[in-house]
Amino acid sequence: MTKFVEEKEDKNKESVFGALSSFLRAENFNSKREFISKMGGLQFLASSILNEKSTLRLNKKILILMYDFVLNDEMIFEEQPTLVRKTMGEQMGVLEQLMIILKKSSEDINDSK
Repeated sequence: MTKFVEEKEDKNKESVFGALSSFLRAENFNSKREFISKMGGLQFLASSILNEKSTLRLNKKILILMYDFVLNDEMIFEEQPTLVRKTMGEQMGVLEQLMIILKKSSEDINDSK
């Protein structure tokens, strides 16, 4: 995460985030737990998706990781099976930004036709 924040070039940010995302996705639950509980991972994801300077490609990578976390929520913290969904949906202000990204994407699709 530190390397991601330090990077200035968009391509490098995308690459660093892609590596982090590849490491955390799928059944790597121990790393997901550490990322979320010790490193403030959900706050990091929220601030990244809320950053208006993020490229479309970076936003896609962030959304893929967020989707993986939400999809596997029950297995990350078994004692709190909805922690990720509740945090993302209620506390981070992410849903509004997701709607903005969705709307912009649909406008871009319509413009390309």
